[in-house]
Amino acid sequence: MFGTRLWGVKADLWALAKGISSGYVPLGATALGKKVTDAFLADSSELGTVGHGYTYSGHPVAAAAALATLDVLEEESVVAHVARVGAHFQARLAEFEPKFGFVGNVRGKGLMAGIEMVSDKALRTPVARASDIPPRVAREAYARGAMVRISGPNMILSPPLVMTMAEVDHLVDVLDASFAAVDATL
Repeated sequence: MFGTRLWGVKADLWALAKGISSGYVPLGATALGKKVTDAFLADSSELGTVGHGYTYSGHPVAAAAALATLDVLEEESVVAHVARVGAHFQARLAEFEPKFGFVGNVRGKGLMAGIEMVSDKALRTPVARASDIPPRVAREAYARGAMVRISGPNMILSPPLVMTMAEVDHLVDVLDASFAAVDATL
C-alpha cells in the first residue's frame, strides 16, 4: 500500500498527505510507530502528550474522503493494478536511457518515475539548472498532449494510479517523440 514497505522501511514518524484522500479534500496525517507511541503512553506526567488544536483537525468531510479512498484502494485492487501497469511503465521508460544522448538515468517504482537529463552521458553530469533542455522537452510533451513536471535536470512523472496499459503506452509514446525532437537538435 505504501512505497516505504517495498524497501522494508519501518519509520518511527510518518507524514502523510494528498494520497489519503485522493486529493479530493486537503488532508494530512502523522503516523507514529510503536516505539514513539509507547514513549508517550508510558509518560504519566502528561508532558508527553500529542496535542492538536488545528483549524481543520478531524474535519468530517476529509475523514470521510480518506475512508472512502482506502475502501476503493482495497476493493478495486489498485495496488495490484499499479504493480502490473507500473512494471510496463518502468520497462518502457528504461528504453530512454540508451536511446537518447542526454538521458543519463531513468529510475522509479510503479507509476512514479524520474528521467534525469545530463550534459555528459559518460560522467552522468546533470544538465545545469539554467539549461533549456528540460523545459524544451516539457514544451514538446505539452504540444503532444502531455503535461509533465520538471525539477532541475529531472522530469518527474507520477500519473494516476488508475492509468491503463493503453494510457501508459500513449504517454510513453508522447514522451519518446518529445525526447527525440529535442535530441535531434543537440
